[in-house]
Amino acid sequence: MSRGILRVVATLTITAIGIVAGIELWQHYMLSPWTRDGRVVANSVTIAAEVSGRIVDVRVRENQYVKKGDVLFIIDQSTYKAVLKSAEATAASDLATMELRQSNAARGHKLTSLSISAEELENLDLQAKSAEANYEQALAVRENAKINLDRTTVYAPVNGFLMRGTMRTLVNRSWRSSTAILFGLRHIWKRRS
Repeated sequence: MSRGILRVVATLTITAIGIVAGIELWQHYMLSPWTRDGRVVANSVTIAAEVSGRIVDVRVRENQYVKKGDVLFIIDQSTYKAVLKSAEATAASDLATMELRQSNAARGHKLTSLSISAEELENLDLQAKSAEANYEQALAVRENAKINLDRTTVYAPVNGFLMRGTMRTLVNRSWRSSTAILFGLRHIWKRRS
């Protein structure tokens, strides 16, 4: 009988050692980081200008590492600066017109009904409102001109390596995105499987 108990104890001991060894091996191969557990993933980000114009300054080269926010290239700003100046002048002119019309309306309201007709008073009020609307529109045009001027400088949207791309000396924002590709950025990171 002692031989039978010895066999059972030996079998249980060998089985327990096998289970413990199996668990240790599984943890070592599956939970410990190894190079074989990682994958390199690369996403390409297409970069194209949002405004039209001639590229006057390229600040990067192929296969260069760039950080998010680095300047990639600059489009000729002269036209956009002129449009902004024109929009600022129009806004200043419309502001003066609005103030004049509002002043005329305020003076009209101070007059008695014997000095000014209700129709003329209404006309002064409508002219003041129209001038105010024109001024608001001029401010919107000025803001759009500022935005377009800012868009002449193209920045890297992510960290990555600059890939080979089609470099054009002229950018036209009405081209389809497939032909307006200027640069691609390869964004690379490690991921555990």
